[in-house]
Amino acid sequence: MSEPAHHTGTIGGAADELSGAQPAKRKRAATPAAILATQLAIVVVFASLWQLGASTGVVNTFFFGEPAEIFATLKEWTLDGSLFVNAATTLYEAAMGFIVAVVVAVPIGIGLARSAFWGRVFSPFIDIANSTPRFALAPLFVLFFGLGLVTKVVLVFSVAFFVMLINTIAGASSVDPNHIRFAQLVGVSRWELLSKVIMPATTNWLVAGMRLSAPYSIAAAVVGEMISSTRGLGYLIVKYAGLLETSKVMAALLFLAIGGWCLNRGLTWLFRKLPWASAQ
Repeated sequence: MSEPAHHTGTIGGAADELSGAQPAKRKRAATPAAILATQLAIVVVFASLWQLGASTGVVNTFFFGEPAEIFATLKEWTLDGSLFVNAATTLYEAAMGFIVAVVVAVPIGIGLARSAFWGRVFSPFIDIANSTPRFALAPLFVLFFGLGLVTKVVLVFSVAFFVMLINTIAGASSVDPNHIRFAQLVGVSRWELLSKVIMPATTNWLVAGMRLSAPYSIAAAVVGEMISSTRGLGYLIVKYAGLLETSKVMAALLFLAIGGWCLNRGLTWLFRKLPWASAQ
């Protein structure tokens, strides 16, 4: 009678060891280096298959271009400096509108979240304005502000503002009321309440809003350049689309995609370094 129990214990112990070893093995495999290597492998395989299809005629290069020509275009633009000039124009327009949107939206969002009355008053107006397709307003912005920089900045602002505003309201509304009441009972100032209670609880919402609105800001700047501009990545896209040079259009789009991803990661890292982020 003791042997079955002995075997059961052995099998159970072995199963426990295996169940404990498997998560540890999976955890060891999911290292940053392994993740990066897998991501690079996916990119290389995709580009290789794309190039193979373009070379053999399976992929129509008139519509999709080919990786070799795309990278050759990026190299050419880098060497003659045109890539950096146009990218700087687009980034400047996007950054101006984005920064103004964050600076305006965050305090307004916190104020509306802290005031039940005004929050309810403005809620339908915010929803209506957010439901309006801002890219469709670009021609009106050109009519109002002309063909210069202001039009692109206003378009970027209109896109990023509501993303940041809605996220800020949601984040500030999620603060535990008991924490606020306790802070008020111990006599903290309004600035201490904001910096030590509200902002730490809102950080993740603000980061999410910034991560969403940053790529949209670049997209808005590009749309503005496509309508009225003689510089910028949007201008390059319209120019070479008109010349039916698909690979050059793809080169500009690829640079936009990579640049937007880098901006996203950079903003997230920067926001995590702010004083209230460490208070979480």
